Amino acid sequence: MTALYAGLTASSLFLPTLSIQKIGLRWTMAVSCIGYMVYIVCNFYPEFYTLIPAGVIAGCAAGTLWSAKAQYITVSALEYAKLTNRNKDAVIGIDENATIFRCCDNFWMLVTEFRY
Repeated sequence: MTALYAGLTASSLFLPTLSIQKIGLRWTMAVSCIGYMVYIVCNFYPEFYTLIPAGVIAGCAAGTLWSAKAQYITVSALEYAKLTNRNKDAVIGIDENATIFRCCDNFWMLVTEFRY
């Protein structure tokens, strides 16, 4: 897990921007899924020399996948707002009420988790 999060931290600084610019959003997500598959396959033969490099690869894949996914959802929401003539902030979810609701929802989920 340390190798995975080290790869995620290091790759999140520069890799998502480069890969999205070079190959696009959809291909970035597809290639990133391959990185996750490498990590899953290496867990069938769990040795130090397979899991550490696979963790770094999965971390790099995670950074690019999460960034590409978030950008893809935002771009899709903006296109939807344009097609339906709606306010783009309302479609994306940038609303004070929605933000407050999400924060309160997360707080209550934590409270109920630790209650038992």
